[in-house]
Amino acid sequence: MRIVLVLLAALAVVPAPARAACSGPDPSIASVSLGHVSTSGGLSTYRFNGSVVNAGNAPQASNVLQFVDVFQAGEKANSIGIPPLHPHQSYAFSYSAQRSSDAGSGTTKLLFRLRMKSPAGSAQDCSAGNDSSTLTF
Repeated sequence: MRIVLVLLAALAVVPAPARAACSGPDPSIASVSLGHVSTSGGLSTYRFNGSVVNAGNAPQASNVLQFVDVFQAGEKANSIGIPPLHPHQSYAFSYSAQRSSDAGSGTTKLLFRLRMKSPAGSAQDCSAGNDSSTLTF
């Protein structure tokens, strides 16, 4: 009985295997945050800062065309071009949105979504689960 308990205790401290790293390119939206707010008259301008990173273990092809599309109220408001990235390389982007200075906190939602266009099938993405970020302000 004591041996069984020792074996069970030893198994309890064995770390679970980590999720296998992506062997190809894996562009993802790493972060988006509110950077600065300025107000002039009845209009507030919100500046957002974000970054896209290739979380995979392979570079993106040099001819990959990719964008961060910004949606507000379900409508595309803008597209921001992102260059091809090497493994673990990141690219910073910014976006400005305006709304009434009377708008209540938490009433506006922006969706930042990675979109890839692939000339000759060169765009790859190991995990589409990390390709968007939502921010409410």
